[in-house]
Amino acid sequence: MCNSYLIDHQMLLSLSKYARDHVESSTRIVKPGDLAPVILFDESFYITSKKWGLPSVNGVHINARSESVLQKVTFKDHIKKRRCIIPARRFYEYDPHHQQVGFNYHNERLIYMAGFYDEDDHFIIMTTAANASVSPFHDRMPLILEAKDLRFYFDDDYYERLLKKKQPDFDNDAFYRQLSLFDDE
Repeated sequence: MCNSYLIDHQMLLSLSKYARDHVESSTRIVKPGDLAPVILFDESFYITSKKWGLPSVNGVHINARSESVLQKVTFKDHIKKRRCIIPARRFYEYDPHHQQVGFNYHNERLIYMAGFYDEDDHFIIMTTAANASVSPFHDRMPLILEAKDLRFYFDDDYYERLLKKKQPDFDNDAFYRQLSLFDDE
């Protein structure tokens, strides 16, 4: 599950030409409850800001499983009618030792995470089973869309296929401790 992600000034500057309203352009870690830029599509792509986390009676949902999102009463209308894409430079997961690990493309290109939002402009990031580059650290990861798939994600006849898409590999910034001959823990 994605618990935070990085947006940076350069990324936001390149996306600003698509902004319909003011989008804060500072480099920062986005966490649940924060306002952040999302990509929408209506005749053409555009950027707007929404708040991360869908309020519910049990708290706030920040992630939804792509495998079951269409069966969940809480989510199915939103995913069918209000899809969005969340741009990031990197995303973060916690490893089994509760250390935060960042994931990004080797060439630092943008990451596009699949999501959806509600009528009150709260968005959620969809997750999927972790691929080989993320699974040593966490069993879930954001559902990533390639740039060539972005338009198709907004196509009512095609988006469901993208929910099952094979996920790309990422680099990570995990630090490994050096093992000793005398380390038997």
